[in-house]
Amino acid sequence: MVDGKCKPDFLIKAIYKVKAEGDTIQLFNSFGATSINQMIIDDKKFTTIKNEYQFQEAGNHTLYLKFEKTEDNSKPSYESLFMDNKNIISAYFSDFNEYNSNIDFSNLFLRCTNLISVDMSKLSRDLKRELTNMFNGCINLQYVNFDFKPYTIKVISSVGFMFHNCKSLTSIDLSNFDVSSVTSFYNMFSSCTSLRTINISNFKLSSGIIDNMFSNCYSLTYIDLSSFQPFKLTSMKSVFYNCFSLTSINLYRLYTSKVTNMEFLFFNCSSLKYIDISSFNTENVENIESMFEYCTNLTSINFGNNFNTQKVTSIGALFSHCHSLESMQYPIIAKKINNLTSVFSDCYSLTSVNLQNFNTTNTLHFNYMFNNCYSLKTIDISHFNIVYNSYLNNMFSGCYSLTSVYFANITADIRT
Repeated sequence: MVDGKCKPDFLIKAIYKVKAEGDTIQLFNSFGATSINQMIIDDKKFTTIKNEYQFQEAGNHTLYLKFEKTEDNSKPSYESLFMDNKNIISAYFSDFNEYNSNIDFSNLFLRCTNLISVDMSKLSRDLKRELTNMFNGCINLQYVNFDFKPYTIKVISSVGFMFHNCKSLTSIDLSNFDVSSVTSFYNMFSSCTSLRTINISNFKLSSGIIDNMFSNCYSLTYIDLSSFQPFKLTSMKSVFYNCFSLTSINLYRLYTSKVTNMEFLFFNCSSLKYIDISSFNTENVENIESMFEYCTNLTSINFGNNFNTQKVTSIGALFSHCHSLESMQYPIIAKKINNLTSVFSDCYSLTSVNLQNFNTTNTLHFNYMFNNCYSLKTIDISHFNIVYNSYLNNMFSGCYSLTSVYFANITADIRT
């Protein structure tokens, strides 16, 4: 061993923390050990592979693993190798050059709750990997090194839940990842509550979903998605949900013509004052409920020219609790909306709203639509077609400054 690196010919070095003398601990998951053919524990070489070992002393202990190389160069199995291991605290990976490049890393460190650091910086070739759940639930993970430039790691289909709930991780650099084939980014960084900096500057998405990708990333202040260019992206639900420290988001060139769901997209991004979604094409979007809800400091939104909601059926709570919005010019024709519940509820500063493009022919629910809009003095909804059996409960509740409402086309038997 030189400078703490792997012994010659060994692929993985893992450090385990043993709490008490005589403890028997799991070294790795037997499911992921099918290709292991050599192991060393604290300089003792074993001819029989075992996934549990009794340590005679408390403290930190070292394991080296080597994987067999088959004649047809088939892949060794890393999937779930250390899954649910509560004793591993660090792992170092040496050169993969002698192995097949198509290796599955899914669940590799899943729920390794005491894992602190992982170093993969010595990879010496372009790799193709499955990374689903790779670090999911590693609540003490502080350091991950993928800095193997000039090489790239080409992810085959999914990075879903890759860093989910890594609560101690403060920064991550994935700038040499090729994700052009990935179809799912679902919850990739969700609940990384300490994450402050993230480098995904070379991410070029082609298709798939990014639902909850950054949800509950409480410490992120800036995100740049300008490299994404996802021409076949299909869903964006809750992408920035509860990112309440975000002050700036770069969404330039984020094309969305295939997206059907933007529900809760910016929910509780309470530090954002301005949102530019002028690159969005929403012609196929069906759901934008609570898209800006609880953006309490938001003062303006640049919708651009392609924010088209003709397929949207519900915009319930769309701007609810946007306390700082003073005016709203809704830019598009909304033909199929059936639910306007709480759209502007608790927009305390709203003084004017232009709803001329709203078509309410199919709308039944108007409950709490302008609830607690303290500053509104006049509302013109004379073009609204409020149909039979509509719900208008508390539609103007708390509108203390309201002096006039312009109605027309109201059918009898309104329900409250």
